[in-house]
Amino acid sequence: MISRLFKIELYWFLALIVLALGMSFLVPKTLHASSIPGVSLTVMDTYFSLNFLWFFFSFYTGYGTLVNVVRGTVSRFKAIPLNLHLIFSLSMFTILIISSEETIYELYYSVLNNQGLTVYPPLSALSPKPVDPFPWLIIVKFILVAAIFLLGLKTGKLLDKTSTEIPEDIKD
Repeated sequence: MISRLFKIELYWFLALIVLALGMSFLVPKTLHASSIPGVSLTVMDTYFSLNFLWFFFSFYTGYGTLVNVVRGTVSRFKAIPLNLHLIFSLSMFTILIISSEETIYELYYSVLNNQGLTVYPPLSALSPKPVDPFPWLIIVKFILVAAIFLLGLKTGKLLDKTSTEIPEDIKD
C-alpha cells in the first residue's frame, strides 16, 4: 500500500504536469504561433525555434521548483516524498539553466552588436575572451547544486531515522 504522503506527492506531481501542459499550449497561442507544437521567434538576426517539449520542461521546472520550495519551507523539509520531488525539481532547474546559458549569451551579444549601441572600446579591441556579462549565473548554479546536496543529506537522515524506528505493533 502506498503511504499517504506518497499519494499526496503524486497528486502534486500530476497537478504540476497538468499545469505545465496547459501553459505549454497556452503560451504559443498567445504568441500567435501558426502551430501549437512550437514557436518560432526572430530577434534581430537570430532565429529561435522553441518546441513543445522545451515549453513543457521549462514550465514544469519553474512552477515545480517554486511550488516545492514553498511547500518544503512550510513543512520544514520533514516529508521524505516532498524532499525527493524537490530534489528532482531543483535538478531539472539546474539542467535548464546550464542548457540555456549559451542561448542567454547569444541573445545578449546579438542585442549588443545589432542595436546600434556604441561600445567603446570596440568588441574587436577586447581580449579574445570577453568578460562574462552574467557572473551571477555561476553563483546561481552553485547555490542550486549546494541546495540539492544539502536536501539530499537531510532526506538521507530522515530515511535513516525512519528505517531504524520500530513499528508500534512490534514493540510489545
